[in-house]
Amino acid sequence: MKTQFYTLRALTPLHAGAGDANFGIIDKHVQRDSLTELPTIFASSVKGSLRQLCTTSTGVSDDAVTTIFGSDNAKGSEAGSDTLQQGRYVFYQAKLLALPIRSSHELYYLAVTPPLISELIEDLELHGADSALLDDLKKLAEMTGNEARYFSKNHGKIHLEDISATHAGDTAPAHAIFGDRLAVLPVDAFARLAKELPTVARNSLNNGISENLWYEEIVPREARFYLPVTAMTEDSELLNGALANANNLVQIGGNATVGFGLCQWEKLQ
Repeated sequence: MKTQFYTLRALTPLHAGAGDANFGIIDKHVQRDSLTELPTIFASSVKGSLRQLCTTSTGVSDDAVTTIFGSDNAKGSEAGSDTLQQGRYVFYQAKLLALPIRSSHELYYLAVTPPLISELIEDLELHGADSALLDDLKKLAEMTGNEARYFSKNHGKIHLEDISATHAGDTAPAHAIFGDRLAVLPVDAFARLAKELPTVARNSLNNGISENLWYEEIVPREARFYLPVTAMTEDSELLNGALANANNLVQIGGNATVGFGLCQWEKLQ
């Protein structure tokens, strides 16, 4: 049994739909964690997106698809229940790690909050993560308090959305994960921004005539998620091979035909 962690970088806006009815201004919400109410991607959505990628890829065999995900239920039902095979990979919910936010300086910063970093550390320690990575993450997790701070070129005091932030250093810990411009926000400020995600208006046309206008919530591009995947088999590199075959690009959620949901997967450890 081997567990690997992945980071997901949204290269385009992402809408993994919650699928519930709503009578407010926003018609279609993104998936959210039932405990924290932060945006998330359910394990079923992760697994479904990866299976779609593997079954349409010319470099992944049918046997590999069955090993990773299990038998196709429809085909198995036709052939008889005794032919069904359970997948040997376990997929978990993708948790939010960071959100891009606008700034008075630079185009944007990638915002994190210490409790989410602490949760990542806890998940990594459960599976024996690399100590150097943990040391960097712990530096971010220790930045508690009511003041927002940022890592990048020193611009003095700046504004991140409506939040005042002070300079914390030129290079952020865990730079390989978060890049050149990182902001560490108090948990309340981060939670508020995560609750107020962007919305886009979608229009249904019939012969050029608008029949229906609805509003859809999205996770903005450059957001970061992470998730573990456990291989319950000696073939623990099957998924990595499938991802490499697709240049580590996976489409997640709806609206693929308008460019939504393109995510870059990278091994975290």
